[in-house]
Amino acid sequence: MKSLQEEITLFTSKEKNFNLTFIENGEIYSWGYNAHGQLGQGDFNNRNSPELVKSLQGKNIFDENGQCKMGTDYYHSFILVFN
Repeated sequence: MKSLQEEITLFTSKEKNFNLTFIENGEIYSWGYNAHGQLGQGDFNNRNSPELVKSLQGKNIFDENGQCKMGTDYYHSFILVFN
């Protein structure tokens, strides 16, 4: 398995205290400050290194144009899931 550094990053959203990264294979990783659950990991634990957002595995995160819709703000993040 490749390390995250070896993957092709398609999008990274960097806020003051946390990050979300979307890589070419469709996986999303998060890390940083998580007091409000903004990392999407199902808890409030901070992460010092990138961790796969497991709740999005198997979900369709691409729209009809093949785009992933995601964003962050100071204490929250979002990723749209399509049917």
